[in-house]
Amino acid sequence: MRMMNGGMAGMGLAAMLAMPAQAAVTAEDAAALERDLRGWAAGLLAPLVDPAAVPLRVLPGGEGFRMEIGMVPVPGFSITPDIALTAQLRPLPDGRWAVDDLRLPAALTASMAKEAAPLFAMSIGTQQARGEFDPALRTPSRFEGRYTDVVETVGVAQGKSTTRMATVAYSGSWEPAGAGLIDSADRISTAGYSIEQTLPDGQPLRITVRELTARSKGIGVSPANIGTAIRAIAALAGDVIASPDRARADAPTAGQRKLMHTVLDSLAALFVRLETEQTWSGLTATTPAGSGQLDKLSVATRMAAPGGKAEFAAQLELAGLTTSLLPAGPMRQLVPRRIAIAPRFTGVPKSEVLALLGRAIDTAGDPDTDLAGDALALLADNPATIALDDLDIDLGISRLRGSGEVNVAAADDISGTLELRMSGLDALLRTLRQVPEAAQVAPVLLMLKGLGEASGNETVWRIEYADSKVTVNGTDLSDMIPRK
Repeated sequence: MRMMNGGMAGMGLAAMLAMPAQAAVTAEDAAALERDLRGWAAGLLAPLVDPAAVPLRVLPGGEGFRMEIGMVPVPGFSITPDIALTAQLRPLPDGRWAVDDLRLPAALTASMAKEAAPLFAMSIGTQQARGEFDPALRTPSRFEGRYTDVVETVGVAQGKSTTRMATVAYSGSWEPAGAGLIDSADRISTAGYSIEQTLPDGQPLRITVRELTARSKGIGVSPANIGTAIRAIAALAGDVIASPDRARADAPTAGQRKLMHTVLDSLAALFVRLETEQTWSGLTATTPAGSGQLDKLSVATRMAAPGGKAEFAAQLELAGLTTSLLPAGPMRQLVPRRIAIAPRFTGVPKSEVLALLGRAIDTAGDPDTDLAGDALALLADNPATIALDDLDIDLGISRLRGSGEVNVAAADDISGTLELRMSGLDALLRTLRQVPEAAQVAPVLLMLKGLGEASGNETVWRIEYADSKVTVNGTDLSDMIPRK
């Protein structure tokens, strides 16, 4: 729903939905809207979809319309019920529309036509979803939904995997950003999450999460490019299906390569910046052998191209790790209470990355093409930075923090710095001496302690690499680095 509406203006639907608000709609109004929506969907997905086969129905309903979207038939599969989604559509002033009582099936199953056991089953206890949107994207659009007692079952080789969610809440918005672009924000929050499945060795696994949240933020999202990408992907899929030689996936035709370039160009201009974050709170994994708990697991990413330079950044955090798999005693003191790491890569021009991907499309199926060499040359010809913006490992008895970056000016011109700070090093050494499994680690830490520099209650290592030389706090360690 989000992507479909977000791309409405760019996919030519805005004019079709330009219906003024009125006291009551007629059967003719409903038939006209159904015809337009059906044609729009077929135009978007051609040649995969025949307009007559689009499972869509629009009926008059008071001051608005009742829309029913059916399941797309899949050869060899049985899917029930036939209706996938229903909603009430109501035209508002200024070309806006209200979506009321948006509903998914309360129960759904999908199975192979000749198999009794379903491949997938889903049920929903209660659901409420609504929104208001502007198909021309000139004014803000908002959507929200709440679902309870959601159960999903998937057939797997070991039996089945069952996921339960006590509540799922969604909210999203699109704000006009000028020049046909929008800024989007989405949040999904799930409480009472659990998954049960059988491991390959036959042992049961149960994972529970008190709360799971997922957020995304898109800056400068292009609905027009969403539509272009969908049309090109649909055309590509239709061409592959119709091709008698479609098994040759490693050797696309000239027409298929052209469509692949269209997809690449559309995705390259899809947004100015995209940020995502997923957080699992109160996570527990249980097997017959024992259990482990995490207070928090969080993964965040950021993609952008400031100044035309491709940039990817990530943040990973784990906190509150405990486990019954380790015996009580010194070994448990070595389990990190918190781990945080934030890497970042930037510097290579986005245009040259796209050119490399374009060459991959043009040379697919050519065994003489050395794309790995092209990728290395790309790094060699363009200064790049691989950074560690944050490193934090907290064991309770000791803590290691650090940051640094490596600059790649050319294949033979690499330099970098890294600063590490550790508190509680002596306490860590005492604990390691009590753990036989860590006997080989203690001598290494003793050597590192000797290279370190005292700063208050911390030991500091300032590591530099330049001109093929490695120094730690000014001490040259180049002879200790293995060379080819």
